[in-house]
Amino acid sequence: MRITFINHDGSGFADKIDIPEGTTIRELFGQKLPHGKPSDYLIRVNRQPTTADSVLLPGDRVSITPTKIEGAVEEEERGKRRGKRILPCDRSFPLSSVPRPPDLCPKGTPMGARQRLNSIYLTGMLTLAALVGMLTESWGLFLLVGLALIALQTHSGNIRPGPTSRPRRRSRR
Repeated sequence: MRITFINHDGSGFADKIDIPEGTTIRELFGQKLPHGKPSDYLIRVNRQPTTADSVLLPGDRVSITPTKIEGAVEEEERGKRRGKRILPCDRSFPLSSVPRPPDLCPKGTPMGARQRLNSIYLTGMLTLAALVGMLTESWGLFLLVGLALIALQTHSGNIRPGPTSRPRRRSRR
């Protein structure tokens, strides 16, 4: 008996496969994904969800799609992160011999756009101040130029120490 099998966990291409008469979805799943758990997949026959004991018929179209994607955050884990202030991470931690502090910088925590822009502006200003300090051979001038640039950029709005206050949107119900 010949059916169409679409495995979205692999390449995602449809294959015409031959299976014995009377094969159930459970048996086909065991053959095609021996290390997978059926609860982690949405299994459809002819575009309709099916049960494990359904017997396949000639010409059926079987689709197996993973419901859990590797690396995705579970719903309850996402709820734990909500409302928590996430500190920007130092990108040098993974490359250094110093272990990453688990509470300060959880693995995979992305730096927000505001923190990223602030760090770019600060790096540029400190580089400019260091250049002035090096040319004049003066630590005092380095500090003065650095603080002046930081104050100027903060006043102009390029460096934002905190989130800007925006009016809250009302949710529709």
